Amino acid sequence: MERHPSRRPPSLARLLPALLGLAFATTLVSLFLSYGDASQYRPEGIVRALSMLQNAGGAPRGAARVAVGPGTEQLAVAMVVTNVVMLSPVLFLLRRWLLPFGSVTVMYTIMALMPGAQTAFRNLPILLSFVAAGLVSDLLIRRLRPSGERRAAYWAFAGLSAFATWSLYIGIASATGGGLPAVPELWTGAPVVAGLIGLALGTLFLPNAVAAEPVPPNAADAEQA
Repeated sequence: MERHPSRRPPSLARLLPALLGLAFATTLVSLFLSYGDASQYRPEGIVRALSMLQNAGGAPRGAARVAVGPGTEQLAVAMVVTNVVMLSPVLFLLRRWLLPFGSVTVMYTIMALMPGAQTAFRNLPILLSFVAAGLVSDLLIRRLRPSGERRAAYWAFAGLSAFATWSLYIGIASATGGGLPAVPELWTGAPVVAGLIGLALGTLFLPNAVAAEPVPPNAADAEQA
């Protein structure tokens, strides 16, 4: 069955100006929120934060062991902020268009440039994890075909995209930062929480399915011609 002309996805080249503009605007937002940007962490710092390292010496016998640095709380907040900032523009576009393959990869690559410049690209593996997450999100769009008319698919994409993004984030950090974090509850639970936040964003952006607008017959004939 032929799809309705109004739901044909635009080409990547035709949509590129909108993708670039929104990606650069999101990059500007991330600049103002750089104190909560999880993409600026190095792999070793991520592993250490999710391990909740304890001070093995220096404390009197019998005294409580003190956590080394507030990294765990800072990383948790940064993951929430970055999750919302990066996923929101994608969900905004999906309300209007069925994005062509490569759209999210382009956006996430541009979004990674600002934190890369701020850290002199010393955290390159983490930046590449977001590029890989964009590719996974493009594959999810191709498989689920989320849109304003397909609310269940839209919600599923929002949750799965966030889950995949932060699973890759922690996985690549572990692979390049010295191994898995020492606290399984943190490195397994963080992607799940991120996925739930993504699902919540999906419900906020699309609480109800949008009815497809009919295309005038002359417009459909012109497009087919």
